[in-house]
Amino acid sequence: MNHSTKDFPADLKGIATSLYRVSGRKVDRSGFLRRLLLELETTYGWVVDRKFSKVLSEWKKRARCLGRQVRVQQGHHVLYGQVLDLDETGALLVRNDQGMVEKVISGDVTLLKVGGR
Repeated sequence: MNHSTKDFPADLKGIATSLYRVSGRKVDRSGFLRRLLLELETTYGWVVDRKFSKVLSEWKKRARCLGRQVRVQQGHHVLYGQVLDLDETGALLVRNDQGMVEKVISGDVTLLKVGGR
């Protein structure tokens, strides 16, 4: 949470981050946890009340992958494509290199740099 670049092992320095690295300031862990739990309780309430559309709306506002080129690792299967949207269940909709739209329910998603793999 409050780690700087030097705190990460060499093989993670380029990909790992922390709240400290993102914000430039130390984060009060107990305050952060308190706020996180309150937000989770609110969001869980939406799910229990069958208001997943609210969850999906908030998710889409924060989804950095929408419209971007990605690499999705699903076990031994690798998918390259452009993220089009999230469907009503929260699955990622990715248009692959052949133009087909694939529904991604799980996998490791990596954002690709423009024009490259």
